[in-house]
Amino acid sequence: MGFLKIKAAFMIFVVVMSIFTVYLLKEMQPVVALEPQTCCEKTLGGSFCVYTNAAQCDPQYHQTQTPCEQTSYCQPVCCQFPQQGQCYAQVGAAHCANQAGGVAVASDPSCSHVSGCEKGCCQLGNQCFLSTQQSCTQQASSFPGLDPHSVWSGSVTTEVACVNQCTQQEEGCCVDSQAGCQWTTREQCPTADQGLGSGSTGFHENQFCSSSSLSCECQGHFKKGCMPNSDDVYWMDSCGNPEDVAEDCDYSDGTLCKQDAQGAHCGSVNCETTQKFYSVDGRDMNPSDLRNGGFRTNGESWCTYEGGTGGFYDRPGSRHYRHVCVNGKELVEECKDFREEICVQTDTTIQGLPYSLANCKLLNQFPKIDLEEYYTTNDLDQSLVLPGTPEFTDRDKKLISTSSVDEGARFWEGENENECSKGQRTCKVIWARKNWADDWDCEANCHCEEPSYIQTAGEYCKMFGDCGADVNILGKGTDDGIIVTWSGTNKGEEPTQLLPSAYSSWDLYGVFAGMKVIHNSLSGSVDNFAAEIGSVSAIISSIYALYTGVLASYISAALTYLFPTLLAIPVIGWIIAVVLVILVIIFKDQIGEFIGKLMGYDSETKTVTVKCLPWQAPIGGTDCEQCSDDTRYDKDIYPNPVACSEYRCKSLGTACDVVNVGTSNEKCVHRTPNDVVPPLIQPWEEIVRAGYHITPTGTGYAIQPDLPYWEKFSFGIETDEVAQCKWDTVHTANYQEMTHFFGTSLFEQQFNMTLSLPGGMDSTYYVRCTDVNGNSNVQEYTIQFGTTDEPDLTPPVIELTSIPSGAYLSANFTSTPLWLELNEPASDCWWNKGTDVDRNAVNITQTFLCGNSLEQPGASFNFSSGWSTSCVGLLTGITQGAGQNNQYYFRCIDLANNSMQQGYSFVLKGSTPLTITQTAPAGTLYINDVTLSASTLGGAEQGKARCRYAQQSVSAFIDFFSTGGSQHTQSFTDLLRGHYQYRIHCEDIAGNIADGQTSFTVDVDMIAPHLVWVYSVGTAVTVVLNEPATCRYSTDTLAFVFADGTLAGTDSTTHILAEDSPVYYLQCQDQFGNMMDEVAIYA
Repeated sequence: MGFLKIKAAFMIFVVVMSIFTVYLLKEMQPVVALEPQTCCEKTLGGSFCVYTNAAQCDPQYHQTQTPCEQTSYCQPVCCQFPQQGQCYAQVGAAHCANQAGGVAVASDPSCSHVSGCEKGCCQLGNQCFLSTQQSCTQQASSFPGLDPHSVWSGSVTTEVACVNQCTQQEEGCCVDSQAGCQWTTREQCPTADQGLGSGSTGFHENQFCSSSSLSCECQGHFKKGCMPNSDDVYWMDSCGNPEDVAEDCDYSDGTLCKQDAQGAHCGSVNCETTQKFYSVDGRDMNPSDLRNGGFRTNGESWCTYEGGTGGFYDRPGSRHYRHVCVNGKELVEECKDFREEICVQTDTTIQGLPYSLANCKLLNQFPKIDLEEYYTTNDLDQSLVLPGTPEFTDRDKKLISTSSVDEGARFWEGENENECSKGQRTCKVIWARKNWADDWDCEANCHCEEPSYIQTAGEYCKMFGDCGADVNILGKGTDDGIIVTWSGTNKGEEPTQLLPSAYSSWDLYGVFAGMKVIHNSLSGSVDNFAAEIGSVSAIISSIYALYTGVLASYISAALTYLFPTLLAIPVIGWIIAVVLVILVIIFKDQIGEFIGKLMGYDSETKTVTVKCLPWQAPIGGTDCEQCSDDTRYDKDIYPNPVACSEYRCKSLGTACDVVNVGTSNEKCVHRTPNDVVPPLIQPWEEIVRAGYHITPTGTGYAIQPDLPYWEKFSFGIETDEVAQCKWDTVHTANYQEMTHFFGTSLFEQQFNMTLSLPGGMDSTYYVRCTDVNGNSNVQEYTIQFGTTDEPDLTPPVIELTSIPSGAYLSANFTSTPLWLELNEPASDCWWNKGTDVDRNAVNITQTFLCGNSLEQPGASFNFSSGWSTSCVGLLTGITQGAGQNNQYYFRCIDLANNSMQQGYSFVLKGSTPLTITQTAPAGTLYINDVTLSASTLGGAEQGKARCRYAQQSVSAFIDFFSTGGSQHTQSFTDLLRGHYQYRIHCEDIAGNIADGQTSFTVDVDMIAPHLVWVYSVGTAVTVVLNEPATCRYSTDTLAFVFADGTLAGTDSTTHILAEDSPVYYLQCQDQFGNMMDEVAIYA
């Protein structure tokens, strides 16, 4: 206490003596003239808002002889920096305005009520302090594992309360007479506020519950265990509370705490074993990856599938999966359902060890192929359609993914009916003989009578999604999505079913076609490529980008370098192997070549139509519960198991439904397992045309009166529940034996058909339906109607032509096949060029083949679809040239010998070859904003065409931004320095094609120079730049006008600042006008 008194007396003495000392010093100063005091907006030294003598003010800024707080330019403001979340009170306005990002708020200089300046408590780990929310969030982003959105609390506004908040997170033993002893935080301890009472009740910071000073009766070091958010193994007391570290695991060395049946220990971060997946019949689901089920390094990821993928083997209901090894645990992640995402895997080696990385990528990130364009041109470049282009989402084009994976759909609702319809194929077979004494022979498209054609048509249908015939995830197949009908002559074979081996050929496992190409192209040894890429880390970072999903596409920059042919040669390989064979069979047509040699022969035709509809699940619901019978869906195997989706569930059976949607108990169940009642069939009266009515019969209904012959009429049925219905014209034993779907194979409640029949016929259609549980009608439901038998005196009418009248033809065509569609079957049709003539008046040999010219027409009637109402011919003598109109006239005669008295007028317009007359730019360009252009001439419409361009190194063509006329342009901005080559492809409405190319060099630099080295020799300072430039400097100000600066050098990388100065302000500009940021160099 005496020491404190002495210290206080000494401090009083110092203060008193300092007053006298200051006074004496002031008295000793000489008297000088006072300079006027001024508020300088900016001083010569660069400071803002300083009240000093006028000589110190920068003459280029404001100055006023008054205190700064009384000026407009230096009045106190709240200076806010919104990006950083910082606010500074009572700052001079000019000073704030000079700070980058500073916003002056004059209305509240104290910042007390400025939005964004409110301070709350920021807690980063065990550190607590007052901060704005923006500043706290930014700081939190530097700490991995912290949620930036939960570290700031605006309700805590005092520093004391904020600091106390962190103390609440202190850990120790909480002793509670009721709850016992527990290691927890002060905040969680219910007795923390009671102090340390009797029996040690309260919170004991940093003290184990096994301490002898506490009455916890917990035995220390009882066993070992793992702690959340820690890699080490800890001792646990007998009460289950953690204590000190028992084993120091080293994550960087590949170990961390692992808990198993033997207890806790430092174990490997790798996955020593992983899951392997088998089909219901015991086959390996992923035979393409031999490492499945084995060792995986920590951080590895890989793909698994539940059926074949690629090659259009992906099954309805299936999805792709991504697996990850994380700290010794295998996790599973599902890619987006309906195969909206596909799993892409790359296999490589790192330092000689196998390593894989995988990611779920959007299916629509992969280019598509226009099938018809490819078959027509046999040019992959012309057929590739890139994501982001209008053609990519064109619903009318027949597009398939280069991955050869088809996207799923809600097939049970018919959502993909339009897409599936693109897979429908029709083939006309022609039989002919020279005369009545000759035998009939198949002459054209005979391959369509073979069962393999139906199989190939089914393969083609499958390319468009969940369409046609296929197998589900359990390998069970249905063919309700394929309807095969024949019409016309009954000569030859008429197969209607897929090959017996169809389902087994689709029930495959592995990676095929496009998916295999992608996998192989992305895979390789990192060690082998290190030299080409520059370093192992570069390729790893590229693959890691794929793994983390950073890429917008599945090809990173490094991988594109390694595999430049990914979008070209490999795709050609698989399209030939997988698609081209199908296209050749499906699109093959021999009619054109046949017509030229068999004019005048007797001929009959028949047409097979393979209708492609949405795939249908197996009838019933016996397999519903197998939706989760997969290891990936097992919560006992995976901490994050996959849940059975509606798409997967619906593929297992028509009666399967997902229940408890959105809950943890979501499952696939048999909707109505006790339903044994078949659908009730009733007439659909509203669909019958006016003037006709339905009369009930004992087994169905009849339409009355008789219907007019060769006029289209519709009739239908309704059911009391969702059903699938079939019909036949002969009695069958059950639903399965019936051969024709009633309008659609979808499960609906209304069904209709439209027919056109000859006169004098009485028809009976036998109908049965089945519900989703497989309950079908035993008794046949009958629909009866007749057609009038009055004489047919009406000639046929041509309703449609395969080429519209008035269309242009390519300049290299002098003939073209043409199909006619009539309102009724015709026995013959003919054509004449130039004049409309009666066949009886002139001997006309130019005929169409209709296939109905039979000795006994009724004998060839195929009841399923009626006679053929289409005829095909070959128009010859087409005159080409601009403005050439080729006038043709067609006439037909029906089966009742009624002939058209007036010809059907039809015009084909000629054209000239299309040419590209000019392309630009060319040569060397000293600008980097470039317009690619092409001019077209000739063709069908005086140069009017659609033009596309492609870089020489890229396969896919892209439409010019402005095209469709004779001038075509595409602008490019900010092109980098380098050489560019473009191919140009143009096509007009007639199919005339012109190709061209252009190349040019951009010799312009958009990057400013920068310093690479600064050194001094004596008083001279030398600066070295990365490129030649002109440099100027100032010793006075950073913001000097470039032209006014002292020249340091021209078009050189080395510049000498010769003046002796403590600071140099430098600016440099390269030959392209790129100015680097001003630099201050302190000597």
